[in-house]
Amino acid sequence: MRIIYTHGTESANTEDEVKELRKLLPEWKIEVPSLPANPQQALEKLRQIQEETHPDIMVGIGWGGMLVQQIYGQHRIILNPTFRQKKHNQENETAGEDCHCILEHQFESIPEGEEKYIYGIFCNSREMTQCEALFKQHFKYNFGYKEECVTPQSTIKDILLPLIGQMSDEMNKVKKPLLYVDLDNVMVDFKEAITRLSPAELEKYKDHYDDIPHFFYTMKPMKGAIEAFKALSRRFDLYILSTAPWDNSTSWMDKERWVKEHLGFYAYKRLILSHHKNLNMGDYLIDDSPKNGAAEFSGKWLQFGKAPYENWEKVLEHFMQEGLL
Repeated sequence: MRIIYTHGTESANTEDEVKELRKLLPEWKIEVPSLPANPQQALEKLRQIQEETHPDIMVGIGWGGMLVQQIYGQHRIILNPTFRQKKHNQENETAGEDCHCILEHQFESIPEGEEKYIYGIFCNSREMTQCEALFKQHFKYNFGYKEECVTPQSTIKDILLPLIGQMSDEMNKVKKPLLYVDLDNVMVDFKEAITRLSPAELEKYKDHYDDIPHFFYTMKPMKGAIEAFKALSRRFDLYILSTAPWDNSTSWMDKERWVKEHLGFYAYKRLILSHHKNLNMGDYLIDDSPKNGAAEFSGKWLQFGKAPYENWEKVLEHFMQEGLL
């Protein structure tokens, strides 16, 4: 398996990132090409590399993302693509003009079906760029993250690594067991959140705390839940299957916000809210309660919080014994 990894002409600055990626993906061949400063020449060289080496995935970051986006018919990831090439624009006016030309025609004549080959990753704490707005008009797979939540190392581990794994599974048609995970008292600590309510809230919402506006977004993860979810996502086709209270309209939005903030790409477009969990077909369901169809689930129901699934450590131990982790 081969990856072409580029920041454009600044690829020489990626040594630490590539070293980390090679450590995490020892079975992959990861190449970092040296590209010309001229954008058009760099794009032509990338196309030549594609034709000669037939990489499985191309990764473009920054200015390299702008180039990689245009390598059609190729599985690719672009991370915060930019059309600015300040250093080279100051030194080479022609390069600047070529950059502008590529920007003008970046999203023209995109082949049909191209959206299945590309993922765009954008830092959502920055101002939306023209590139991001255009990308979202033409391609359906895009993911945002908070810049303050990541380092270059965690970007590799928590964003690129799972995405490369997902792309690899899709290319190789790997079929994984289908697993659903509940939120309340499984991923999020509902009981702990109650202890932080005010006396007035405790009195007003006694016996129906789930009707408190924006209550769900305040909840903390259960011990070991985030790490377990990431581990399970590598071996399962993993979804969140939760129920949002019918009379608490904010809960639907709050659960989505919680998932985005705490699980990021690992749960990207993998949140299902339903009052009838038995209608979802699959192999496993991790849920603490038999309510909302959990007890009638067609696969195996692991009742979280009850022996032998008292906590996330026990759940992972179960899947290891089953040979699934």
